[in-house]
Amino acid sequence: MLFGSISAMLLYGFFYVANYFTGNGIDEAVIFHLKAGLGGAGIKEYLGLIIATIVYVLVVSVFSFKVFKRINESSNSRLRKRKILYVVTAFFMVASFVTNPAIKDIYNLTSFAVAGESYSTSEEFPKEFISDSPLIKNKKNIVYIYLESLEATYLDEDIFPGLMPNIKALQQSATTFSNIKQVTHTGWTIAGMTASQCGVPLFSPSHRNSQGLDEFLPEANCLGDILKRNDYHLSYMAGADLSFAGKGNFYQTHSFDSVKGKKQLSQNLKNIENMSGWGLYDDSLFSMLKDE
Repeated sequence: MLFGSISAMLLYGFFYVANYFTGNGIDEAVIFHLKAGLGGAGIKEYLGLIIATIVYVLVVSVFSFKVFKRINESSNSRLRKRKILYVVTAFFMVASFVTNPAIKDIYNLTSFAVAGESYSTSEEFPKEFISDSPLIKNKKNIVYIYLESLEATYLDEDIFPGLMPNIKALQQSATTFSNIKQVTHTGWTIAGMTASQCGVPLFSPSHRNSQGLDEFLPEANCLGDILKRNDYHLSYMAGADLSFAGKGNFYQTHSFDSVKGKKQLSQNLKNIENMSGWGLYDDSLFSMLKDE
C-alpha cells in the first residue's frame, strides 16, 4: 500500500511536469524523449521546475512513509481502528489511480500501440508508403524553413496587426494549405521533421532513433536521400544542439553534406548574449542562414 500510494502521487507529479512541456499531458513526445534522452536540451532554462520536482518527490516519499509507519505502529488494542485506516487508505489509493490523468494518457498510448499493424516484409507493406527515387529533370533550389509553433492565427490582422507583413505577402502569392490535421507521432520537433521529409510518423518504440546510435531511420527513403541521388548539395542549420532528439544523426543519416547546430554556429556569433540555454536566437540564426 505504501508503494501504491507513493506511485499514485508520483504519477500525478509526472503528469504535470509532462503537461508543462507538451500542453497535452503524457503524449508520444514524452515517450520518445524518455527513450532518446534529453542531451542537448536547455536544462538551465528549467532549473526552477527541476528543483520543485525534486522537492515534490522527497515530500511525497517522506509523507507517505510516516503515515504508513504510524498506522503500523498502532497497538493490538486498536486493531479495529487500524483495519479501518487500511480500508480507507486503500479506497482512496484506488480512487487516485482511477482518476489519475497520467493513467488515462498511458492507457491511450498503449491502446494506440496495440491497435497498430505491423509488417514483416516489403510485400506486405501498404503500397502508398513504398517510395522510389525519381529522376528530377527541372531542378530548382529547395529551402525548408521550420517555423515551430507558428500558426495561421498570427496572420490575422484583427488580432495581430502588422505582425508578419512579409509572410502575409508570401501567403497571397504562394500555394498554401489550411484545415489540415497532424497525424499521431508527428507533433514535436524531430517527429515533424521526420514526417515532412520521410513521409512516415515517428514511432519511437520500434525504430533505431536513439541519439546514442550512429544512424536514424536508416531504412527510410527520405527527401535528402532522393535529392542527393539527383546531385543536390544539402545543408542543415539549427540554433539548438544537434544532439537533442538525435537531429544531427537524422540529417547525417539521410545524405546531408553540411549539418550545423549550436556548437558550430555559436563560434560565429558577434555577441554571445544572442543565445539562450537552448541555442541561438532566431534572428541570429536566420542572418547566418541568409549568408550561407
